[in-house]
Amino acid sequence: MPTPPLPQATADDVLAISDHLGLGVSRDDAPEYAWLVTEQSRAYEAVADVDVLVMPTTPTTARPLIERGGATISEEVAAAVPLLRNTCPFDVTHHPGLSIPAGEVDGLPAGMMFVGKHLDEATLYRVAAAYEATGEGAYR
Repeated sequence: MPTPPLPQATADDVLAISDHLGLGVSRDDAPEYAWLVTEQSRAYEAVADVDVLVMPTTPTTARPLIERGGATISEEVAAAVPLLRNTCPFDVTHHPGLSIPAGEVDGLPAGMMFVGKHLDEATLYRVAAAYEATGEGAYR
């Protein structure tokens, strides 16, 4: 299957994401961010040389949940944002990704993420189904 053309990020795309996430990107800075997103998309075209990239869903092991009322919303967001480091780049480059349970580390769940080529979600579903059929990633 030929690789489709890379999506080109626009300033409007950046502003929409910024507004949604509350990042505060200005209209003046949005074109530069759009250029960076497009360049990042090109950098991730390394995925084009493999069927699937396999990586941890998060860059660190799971942490115990914060007790209800035990932290402010700002503290909860500050704790969660670093966990997006592995998934976020593919959100902006539009590479399909799929995370499945991959067992546990120190009694807490761990996730494995599959990243595929643009418009090739079907391969990710097949790989995930094959892995899950082994029973290796079951979290007990």
